[in-house]
Amino acid sequence: MKIVKKIWLWVFEFKLKRVADDKKVEFLAKQLLEELELQGYTLKSTDDIYGIDINIYRNSGFGANRCEVLNGLSKWEIDCGTYEPKWEDK
Repeated sequence: MKIVKKIWLWVFEFKLKRVADDKKVEFLAKQLLEELELQGYTLKSTDDIYGIDINIYRNSGFGANRCEVLNGLSKWEIDCGTYEPKWEDK
């Protein structure tokens, strides 16, 4: 792993450890939104509404699931690898 990435991860983990447990989701969401904007992605969807969608597509029998972060109206999508949620099968 490159030294810059190691330093970035260390700083991020240090910040995260200082956040109270009940505020971690809010902290992580803000970090994601800030990082997307820093990379040039727009969060604008419609008039005065800004946001993103996080989708996980289950690939039954076809290998790993597909996870993506996107803003459909701004026409961008980022493949974010795999994620294995706790499926609520009926």
